[in-house]
Amino acid sequence: MEGLRFVVALGIFLFGAYFTGKLRGVPLREAFARGAAQAPGALSPAAALSSALCGTLGVGTVLAAISALAEGGPGVLLPLLVGTLTGCALKYAEILVTMRHRQSGLAGPLAALQERAPCLARAYALLLLPVALLGMGNLAQVQVLSEALARGAHLPRLAVGFGVLAVLLPLVRGGIGRIGRAASLCLPAAGALYVGACALALWRLRPALPGALLSIFQGALPFRPELFALGIARGLFLCEAGMGTSAFAHGQSRAEARVQGALGACEVLFSTFLCVLTALLVLATGVPLAGSAVEVALSAFRAAMGPAGGALLCGMLAFFALSTLPVWWFYGLQCARFLRSGRLAEALYTAAFLAVAFLGCLFPLTAVWRFADGFNLLLALPCLAMLFLYRREVVRGGPAKKRK
Repeated sequence: MEGLRFVVALGIFLFGAYFTGKLRGVPLREAFARGAAQAPGALSPAAALSSALCGTLGVGTVLAAISALAEGGPGVLLPLLVGTLTGCALKYAEILVTMRHRQSGLAGPLAALQERAPCLARAYALLLLPVALLGMGNLAQVQVLSEALARGAHLPRLAVGFGVLAVLLPLVRGGIGRIGRAASLCLPAAGALYVGACALALWRLRPALPGALLSIFQGALPFRPELFALGIARGLFLCEAGMGTSAFAHGQSRAEARVQGALGACEVLFSTFLCVLTALLVLATGVPLAGSAVEVALSAFRAAMGPAGGALLCGMLAFFALSTLPVWWFYGLQCARFLRSGRLAEALYTAAFLAVAFLGCLFPLTAVWRFADGFNLLLALPCLAMLFLYRREVVRGGPAKKRK
């Protein structure tokens, strides 16, 4: 697994570095372009961005930093930042390609892959379904949610399971339109609350900040290839760059492709910012990194803000998990429709998704994150193939001309 992670992470990093160089950075200014052409879509650009952010953030935004620190020490944060910065151009390229080649009934990388390599489109759909059902799109989220609420709020797992269903059912019935509206209303407030709480905690811990920052640079030197590979992998998979998943949400936007692509790059920066804030908070408190990531996070927030910190973290983990679930249900639904059209296939997929979400709250599993990591690596392969096939289109800024 470690060898595969290194190879895939290196490939994603090289693609990101290639597009960063060819595009001369990331055209973030396109996100604020006025008078851009409108495209058919179900969501406004802001709603599509909010939906994609909900799918990307999840509980992994908080816990990825802690697991990376536990595995590689403070020095892992520097290569993690390098990975996410190259991920900005990669995310821009993914969204640009998928939006220019979207078709009625096909979203995300499926339409672009179907044009050039239909077998890869089918492989991508087959790989994404387990991720949506049993990986980071569902089971991994509810596992962390139930553990956090059981430890921090002493809620029984059965109550958590029914609460998850109560949130999911109306959003699933409303489809991507309702999911996008809910995300655009709730995400800005939740993001501001988390950033504000972390900033307040870091202000209280400001005497320890110089030491925390120094430990990051000391831990990164001298250069170690294995630490660099770990940080790059964690950074890229944190923002889902190279996986093509958030293109399903961005592809529902009415904005022009280059505008939405720039918004996707902003998505990477925001998720990275939250991850770095969490890592600095953990380092500044000095809590031991033993135990599960949830335990470490609860200890750090309680050390910084007292009992209110633990309650706040539980609330934020609940929001991140519950906002991720309906977005990933939509991602998986697109793949289920692609593999087998018809209402029966959609109903079976939705029933399976809801059942996994409920049962996952009841029975703790230790191997779920290893399963998720493995399928994330495999999911990146057809997406990288798509970016290779359409690389000239990304660099030149327009659709490639078809050969006669």
